[in-house]
Amino acid sequence: MFTRTFYPAIMIMVISIALLGCSNTNNTPSPAAQSPAPTAANAGASGDASEASAKPAEPRIAEDGMGNKVEIPANPQRIVAPYLEDALVSLGIKPVAQWSAGDLLLNYLQPQLKDIPKLDFVKLDPEQIASFEPDLFIVPFAVRAENGAYDQFAKVAPTYVFQDATKDWRNTLLTLGDLLDRKDQANEALKNYDATMDGLKQNLQQQIEGKTAAIMLISDKSFSLMQEQTYSGNVVYGELGFQVPAMAKGNDWKDISLEVLPDLNADYIFLMQVDGADPLKNQDFVAIYSTSIWKNLNAVKAGHVYSVDRDYWINTGLNANEKVAQDVQQFLSN
Repeated sequence: MFTRTFYPAIMIMVISIALLGCSNTNNTPSPAAQSPAPTAANAGASGDASEASAKPAEPRIAEDGMGNKVEIPANPQRIVAPYLEDALVSLGIKPVAQWSAGDLLLNYLQPQLKDIPKLDFVKLDPEQIASFEPDLFIVPFAVRAENGAYDQFAKVAPTYVFQDATKDWRNTLLTLGDLLDRKDQANEALKNYDATMDGLKQNLQQQIEGKTAAIMLISDKSFSLMQEQTYSGNVVYGELGFQVPAMAKGNDWKDISLEVLPDLNADYIFLMQVDGADPLKNQDFVAIYSTSIWKNLNAVKAGHVYSVDRDYWINTGLNANEKVAQDVQQFLSN
């Protein structure tokens, strides 16, 4: 009973990642991240944080994740980089358009992206991109630049493509910092991030040590388990140090039924709903929550089931990761 039926549509319903061509989120660097382009001239990048330079900026050639030779403009002022806004914000850059999937936005970044126009990534097309008059277009997934799409994008603006920018958010940040002459900002952001995570881990060490956690998505009375190298799994397991249940080892999602939840044997459950609502208040799931199987789970009996915001728990990047870690701190401190 309650067997999941909606995978792999999970990514479309949650953040449209399936439409973006991202099938998993392990930590293997993309070619673009493994081999960042040569250092740019010392000019600032797009947005309200442009910086002057002692040397005049000059265009240069960089090789992207598809092997394209791209002329990166000197000091680009109008950057369009959908689904890379987390990294751009970390570099002090405001793009001229932001990722959306219909009405869906990256809500956790809206304080920094307020009033930035939406670019619908589901129906990405050259005309839409051209409407923002970019001087640099950055594509997060190579699959979105295939079948002639790259040539069309390149007619609008110089176009740099990542193989998959979500696979290693650190290298993505460093690569963008290099491309946009924000290497110092990228390194400083990572330094501060690591210090923040180290502090949180130390504060939570006593509560987390030896404890397992499960990150799950619930929909249609069924579950999908986020694995350890996927999105917030990197934070919960890798950064904070929760133990990884056997079923959560890997870099994707795992379909599970209600009946196997006891085998998961998690001390903590972080639960989210596809549409972003609070799953613990959803009356449609009463049939699950009222079962003896659910009630007898270790996490349920201990009061360690928490509703989390899929907006950033199913995401990756410096800002998303920090918010996930802060959520965990708040839950465990109450």
